[in-house]
Amino acid sequence: MPRPGNILLRALRDTEVLAQLRLADWDVLLREARATRLLGTLVVRADRLGISEQFPEQVAWHLESARVCERRQDQLLRFEVTCINRVLKKLQLPTVLLKAAAYRLADLPAATGRLSGDVDILVPRQKLARVEAELVAAGWLGAEIEPELERYFRRWLHELPPMINRFRGTKLDVHHNILPSIDRLQVDAQTLLDAAVEVDRGDGICVLAPTDMVLHNTAHLFRNGDYTMGLRDLVDLDALLRHFGKSPSFWDQLVDRAAQLKLGVPLSLGCRYASQLLDTPVPEATRQKIGRLEPWLPPVFLLDRLIPLAIRPPSWPRPTRLRGFAHWTLARYPLCLWRKTILPKVERLMLPARPK
Repeated sequence: MPRPGNILLRALRDTEVLAQLRLADWDVLLREARATRLLGTLVVRADRLGISEQFPEQVAWHLESARVCERRQDQLLRFEVTCINRVLKKLQLPTVLLKAAAYRLADLPAATGRLSGDVDILVPRQKLARVEAELVAAGWLGAEIEPELERYFRRWLHELPPMINRFRGTKLDVHHNILPSIDRLQVDAQTLLDAAVEVDRGDGICVLAPTDMVLHNTAHLFRNGDYTMGLRDLVDLDALLRHFGKSPSFWDQLVDRAAQLKLGVPLSLGCRYASQLLDTPVPEATRQKIGRLEPWLPPVFLLDRLIPLAIRPPSWPRPTRLRGFAHWTLARYPLCLWRKTILPKVERLMLPARPK
């Protein structure tokens, strides 16, 4: 029987293990699945396998709640995207969706049961001011945050401060790139926009190209230092690679695109840990190619200790100290303290004080 802390990973690799769990195991699994926002994913997989009826009666209410939440969020997200698209059409811009919204509107397996609290879009940086103005006019307002934090967003990150719709309370993240300005790696966002693919709706709603969608996932996971939702992102990567990897030409295109965008390191880490933790199938030829892209500092053997600890779900009733140490350490990789915190503070101190 699976041990606490390993149950969710076992269930993600082989959903049929859910039919063997005792109530005590379900108690651990439900906590971990909710903490990582993966309960809906497990429920949909179990329903497709037809094993949901074998679960204890005490669990049924939790599963039905996850189904209702998933259906409701699907409705809200699609409506929100329609509203956003209406605004961007005025500027003659396509609505390029990222992450959860992209998976949902493109009907990708990665959207299965996935819960998300916001909509993410990508727009050209030179159009950012006009996009923000039009969104504000349509009811999306900037979240109330400290002035210094807002400055940090606009100067050093790859997105505007979060926007909240004043009528519906929904959250919108407007990106102008997929990596923050403080990252030494930089991607030409226009290259991503030029390669975006229109969803088969005829209304200008687009998603990133398959290779770019995978690379964005790995960049988001391994370049921002935050692994709080790391397991969910890794599950997304697993679903994307399994889906797009059915095309033999995809893997060569993926490696070539990673080299073009200089995202070989996050891609190598993504494939490495998706294979280790979720048994994601990666062709041997591709493994050898991306193996050459692995980081030399810090060494991979050290990351092999830290990343699985940080990504795996918390052990209940409380997280382990080792997991906390892994999160603390990885928060300082790859964005070093100088670029992530010290440089912005130095710049702020050198600027003239704002009048009160």
